[in-house]
Amino acid sequence: MQCGIGPVLIGGEQTVTGPATAPAWRKSTRSSNGSCVEVAPLSETILVRDSKDRNGPILTFDRAVFAAFIDGVTHGEFDLRS
Repeated sequence: MQCGIGPVLIGGEQTVTGPATAPAWRKSTRSSNGSCVEVAPLSETILVRDSKDRNGPILTFDRAVFAAFIDGVTHGEFDLRS
């Protein structure tokens, strides 16, 4: 798959049922310099995209994988160590 062609699914299977609706994208209120991502929760997945490239690739995570990622961020699992 080439970038920008379609979503990339991580942690589950992607299925499409019914008519497509535009996702409700949002970004953190702490985003001040524009270097952030936007998220859009759907019924069974979370979409993530670069806020500076809204027409670029979209990552799709199932809710359990996304929750584990947020838990890791919250607990410093991805902090850079010097």
